[in-house]
Amino acid sequence: MKCFTLVIVILSLYAGYAAAIRCFECDSDMNSTCADTFEASGFQPKDNCTSCEKVKGKKEGIQFVGRTCDTSALPDKCHSETIDGVDGDVCWCSKDLCNSALSVFARLSLILGLLVRLIF
Repeated sequence: MKCFTLVIVILSLYAGYAAAIRCFECDSDMNSTCADTFEASGFQPKDNCTSCEKVKGKKEGIQFVGRTCDTSALPDKCHSETIDGVDGDVCWCSKDLCNSALSVFARLSLILGLLVRLIF
């Protein structure tokens, strides 16, 4: 019984630690170093996030990138959508600083490509 209780306590501590991640927050409209040529050294990550988000799209023909911290538990995935006439891709991830550079899109694209290859 003591062993079971100890395991539950350790898992609870780890779950709380894993839920709190850091994410970059910026917008390429306001700061050009937030674009896909992202220079992480210029930004202070935000703490206590549950998910990170990266949005990439075109607004009036100009490419933009946004990175945010989300406190909602969102699944690791990407999708395309159009909001107010703006076409873009939105990705969520749940690893520390995962919304930097191309890593969000590249990682999910690689996984989807491998899954398609395995299925067909």
